[in-house]
Amino acid sequence: MRKMSLIITIMVLMAASIAAEGLAVEALAIKEMYPIGYQVIVDHAEQEWGSDYTMVVHQINKQTKANVECLGIWSSGGIDMQLWSDAYQKWSYEGSLAKNIDLLVAFLDNKTGWAGLLSADVDWEMIAYTYKKELAAKSAY
Repeated sequence: MRKMSLIITIMVLMAASIAAEGLAVEALAIKEMYPIGYQVIVDHAEQEWGSDYTMVVHQINKQTKANVECLGIWSSGGIDMQLWSDAYQKWSYEGSLAKNIDLLVAFLDNKTGWAGLLSADVDWEMIAYTYKKELAAKSAY
């Protein structure tokens, strides 16, 4: 139900912000629906880019779009758990691997929804990229 709400919210916000600059539709949806996870993404963007606000917004947009893409991967079913776990661990930010593994285990045990996993300190863009590339390579032979 929460996944469908995210999709509907993205569609509504997309219609409302076609010409707007700033946060992308995905960022606005995640900001509204998953404020804790959104703040994790903002904190990392600010840490990386400081007072270069254009780049902070760009980073937030990239990470939230990738997060929505990762949600789509999970929602589609048939996920290769080993490839996902490898990418998730590889792209955990320094010093946060243990916390991120705990969040993933809680998510897999149905103790948290996507909101719990979204609070992980990870590079969502690189997780999505790595997972798709590895899946394509694994499927190639």
